[in-house]
Formats: sequence, structure tokens, C-alpha cells
Amino acid sequence: MLGPSQTSQVTDAVPLSNNTVSKRIDEMGANVEDVLCNKLKSKEFTMQLDVTTLSDCTALLLSYVRLIDDNGEIAEEMLFARSLITDTK
Repeated sequence: MLGPSQTSQVTDAVPLSNNTVSKRIDEMGANVEDVLCNKLKSKEFTMQLDVTTLSDCTALLLSYVRLIDDNGEIAEEMLFARSLITDTK
């Protein structure tokens, strides 16, 4: 466990500007996407598509995939969510 002075040293060493945080979030998202794409390339999977509506009547197309992970368990992941050109008005 870190004491107050050690915690301060750690937080001072980590840059927390908006650009840095945004860049790190983008990098984490890209990594998650790469891991899922690699799983889908090497395993059989099923895909489910669904359309949902947001409160502003925007229609979204959602895609989920299910596959057997390395532990032999069924894993379900959201593959994408895309706004549709049409709306529900």
C-alpha cells in the first residue's frame, strides 16, 4: 500500500491532460477491438443483429457475437453499434 507522499509522486508523474487521457482511451479501445477481431478470425462464432431506437428517434443497428472462449465458456461481445440513415419518425 502506498503512503500519501508516494501516492503524490505517482500521480504527479502521470500526465492527465485532456489530450493524454483521450489518447489513452482511444488506445485502449483499439486494443479491445484488435483482441476481439483476432478471436473472431481464429474461432467459429454466431452473430446477432438488432435494431433499437434512441429517445430522439435515431435508429441504431447493434451487432453481438457469441463464441467459445479459451476457457471453454460462452462469451458474448458487442461487435458494433451504428446509426442508421433512416429514423423512426
